[in-house]
Formats: sequence, C-alpha cells, structure tokens
Amino acid sequence: MDKLQFLGNCYGLFLNLYPKTYRDEYGEELQMVFNLTLDEAMKMGRVYIASVLLQELIGLPGAIIHEYLRERRKRKMTRKFASRFDFPQGSRTEFLAVMASFVIPVAVILFVRALIYFFGVVPANALWLNIIFAIFFFGSLLGMLGVGLAAGVPRWFLPYLGFMLSIINLFTHTLVFPPSWSGFSFLQQASRFIRGFVRQGTVWIGVIVLAILLVLIAALIPKFRPFYRRLKDDWTLLAFVIYGAVPLAIILTFDDYQGEQPYVLTANLILTIGGWFYLRTQLPWKRYLILFIGLALSMAVAALGKAIIYKYYWEGVRHFTWQSEMMSTVTLGVWMALFMLTTLVLILLPQAKNHSQISDGMM
Repeated sequence: MDKLQFLGNCYGLFLNLYPKTYRDEYGEELQMVFNLTLDEAMKMGRVYIASVLLQELIGLPGAIIHEYLRERRKRKMTRKFASRFDFPQGSRTEFLAVMASFVIPVAVILFVRALIYFFGVVPANALWLNIIFAIFFFGSLLGMLGVGLAAGVPRWFLPYLGFMLSIINLFTHTLVFPPSWSGFSFLQQASRFIRGFVRQGTVWIGVIVLAILLVLIAALIPKFRPFYRRLKDDWTLLAFVIYGAVPLAIILTFDDYQGEQPYVLTANLILTIGGWFYLRTQLPWKRYLILFIGLALSMAVAALGKAIIYKYYWEGVRHFTWQSEMMSTVTLGVWMALFMLTTLVLILLPQAKNHSQISDGMM
C-alpha cells in the first residue's frame, strides 16, 4: 500500500504539468483511474506495474503538449468570437446593437399579441404559448448575456444588461412581496400620492441595488476589472445600464391596458434615439443629460398614453381617475431618474489609470 500511495502521489505531481482548466475538469478522474489501474497491476506482478508506469511516462509528454495546444486554440477562438462583437464606438453597428435592446421587447409583445389575435387564445390559459414565449424570450436573453460577457461587456451591451437587471428585480420583488401586499402599514394614513410613490419605489428599487452589486462584482472578479475601470473612468456607463431597464418599466406600466402599442412603440423609439445621441456624444455631462432627456420624453409619452386610453377607451370598471393613472407613470419616471442620479457616486471613486492601481486598491 505504501508503494501504491507513493506512485499515486508521483502521478499527481505529473498531473500538475497539465493546464489548470484541464486539471480542474479531469484531474481527479485521471488520478482515480491511475490508482485503480496500478492497484490491478500490483496484484499481477512487477512486470505489469512496470508496463503501466512505462505507458504513462511515454504518453504523458505528448498528452500535456496536446492539451496546451488545445487550450491555445480555444483562447484564439474565444478572442476571435469576441472580436466580432467589439464594435467601434459611435459606429453604425454599435447603434444597431443598442437599438435592438429597445426594439426586441416591443417586438416580443407584438408577436405574442399577434398570436392571441390569430389564434384567439389568452396567454394565461395557453400553456403552449407560454412555453414558446419563455423559450424564445429567456433563450434570447441568455444568448445576449453570453455574447456580452465574452466580448468583455462592451458599451452596446449595457442596455441589455439593464433590461436583465429589471427582470431579476421583478422576480426578486415577487418573492419578497406577495401579490396581496397593499403597501407598508405605517403609510395607510398617508395621501394616495405618497403611498403610490413609495409603492413604485418598492417595485423598482432593486434595479439600483443590483446595479451597485454589479459594480462590486466587477471590482472583485479579476476578469471583469477592466469593466470596473471603465465604469470609474466614465460614470455615465452605469446610468446607461439603468437606462436599459426603462423599456420593461414602460411595458409593465401599461399592464391590463388595450391599444397601448402606439404609445409603447413611440416611447421606445424615443429611448432608441436617446441611445443614438448618447453613443455619438463625447462629453460625459452631455451624454448624461441626453439619457435624462430620453427618459423624460419616453415617460411623458407613456403617461399621456395611459391618460388617453383610461379616459376615452377604458372598457372595464374604473377604480381610479385618468389623472392618477398618468401620475403613476410620472412617479415611475421620477424613480428611474433618481436611480440614474445615484450613479454620480462613481465620480467620488478614484480614477483608475491602469490595472495595477485597481489591484492595489482592492488589496
């Protein structure tokens, strides 16, 4: 048993010559197979032991070289794949990539509504439609997430990231607050405006919390520290992430509404134009101002649309007034603006000149 343990330890040392990724994935399995093979050989005699060791020694150098070459090819392919999505800043391709983040959500809604119109089904009662929608929607999000991370979190990917944060925020809010939750008890005597303002903030506060967590993760994980440095060098980038959460907020503000498509399309078109001006502008404060203008105009269109639909075309029982419906959207816009203002905290962080400064700052 001592000889078996000694030879096994020696083989384990040789395994350290393999690339780390290969060791992490196959090292334990290779060690176990070698120990079992050697155990069987020891029962059959020294000749078999020598044969096993000789085979391993002969094959080991070639296997190690092969794995290093494979790792090198894999890195080259990864860089080549990522470079395809590294669009020049301010270019047409970068704008088209950003535009898709505001167009895709609306396109998905119109697609689902078209299915409802042609097939006469309601999503809540059509399991197959829910499955198709979930596969298409979340598959697209996961695909874009993989592309964006592989490309090093480029600027065009930030609105997609914001859209994903808004989805995570809604899932988290649903888990924390049940559907029957009617607000904080200590606000029951407050005015309707205050209660509505706090309620909207409770629904969407997770967006800025998740954005802050994003900054911390980028600072702590070495692979994403270049992104962390970019966030500190350009504090408008985090605001652009939150800007990407606005399309979902606009879509959900029209929940239970009919005929909202023109207003949703117009609001998202305004957001898209704002994104285009953001990408084409050099000065940070101008880019910051452009995001606020895009947010304000898109929310104004959404608020006006809700007021018009609720006042003239609402077919159900009216529990509220058109003024209160419009004000709820204005409140949502105020919260989003506050979240974007919060990103100014990044100005207080020291500027990162190079990678070593970031590493020193994290130690």
